[in-house]
Amino acid sequence: MFINTWWAALIFSFISAQVGVNIMHDGNHMAFSTKKWLNRVSGFSLELLGTSAIIYKRSHDFGHHGCVNHLELDRSFDTTYPLIRLHPGLPWLPYHKYQHIYGPIIYCFANFGDMFGQFDELYWLSNFPVRRGFISKKCILARWVVIFWYIFWAVSFPIYLHGYTHWF
Repeated sequence: MFINTWWAALIFSFISAQVGVNIMHDGNHMAFSTKKWLNRVSGFSLELLGTSAIIYKRSHDFGHHGCVNHLELDRSFDTTYPLIRLHPGLPWLPYHKYQHIYGPIIYCFANFGDMFGQFDELYWLSNFPVRRGFISKKCILARWVVIFWYIFWAVSFPIYLHGYTHWF
């Protein structure tokens, strides 16, 4: 946040991706450590990126692991399509042959979409009949707190330090 260079931004982006791809994912699958408390802490590291480990875990476990690679039920496929085609059953578009090039860039912005898109997940988990999910009011309040905190430290604070154009 204090160093305003392209290199700092690239390093921060890489580290942020590692939190989501490695630490949080393994922690929520109880595979980060042999200690249960350390798995929980590492799972909640997703909050540092502005999204919710609670919602991710429920959505990922039910919406992905409950029906892996099933085109209609696996929610992993509709997170990036039509930009990225992850299943052979999805319609192929000519630019998909280049997704190996532009795909990493698309995934850089996936977290920002998840930050606000997870309110839809709250509704989906609570009301979808097959999922039998329940999201408490405490979880919804925590979701708002995380979003406001993230907007403060990842948007407002850097704009204050470096100005809007450098933040962008």
